[in-house]
Amino acid sequence: MVFKKKISVSSIFISIILFLIALIPLFISNKYLIIITFILAFLIIVNIMFERYTIKEHFLTIRRGFFKNTYNIFEIEQINMTKSIEGNSMLEIVSKGKLVEKVSPIEEREFIITLIRINPKIKLNNSNRLREFEKVTNLLTSQEKLNNMQNKVHKIARYIKVWYI
Repeated sequence: MVFKKKISVSSIFISIILFLIALIPLFISNKYLIIITFILAFLIIVNIMFERYTIKEHFLTIRRGFFKNTYNIFEIEQINMTKSIEGNSMLEIVSKGKLVEKVSPIEEREFIITLIRINPKIKLNNSNRLREFEKVTNLLTSQEKLNNMQNKVHKIARYIKVWYI
């Protein structure tokens, strides 16, 4: 499952400023400086704008531009819900007592639910919405129990049908 990053106004603003800074060497007319500045500005803009979080099997892969980090979800101990400088909500992923990453997926709720489905031992901290996620966790477990009961009823019904015929 792939989750995209929330694009904030400040990240767009920073990208525009970097692009404008990259235009400064045009006035100096040093072609090596122009090329190096455009390459650096391009790399920074790609790093800011293209951030994705992929959850596959029991691994969380965080891709920022050309950089990629992979983490084992079973090693995640807790997720702290905080605010970024711009005021957007962010998730701090803590593993082995250390802050590993800060992420801000658009579908924050689905992201957390997906992680908790894989590793139910993950603790949620610093959240006003903690009760909401606890309700969702309880709902998920009750849904799984309901599915198990339905599967058992279907097995019994198939057995009775075969036995009756």
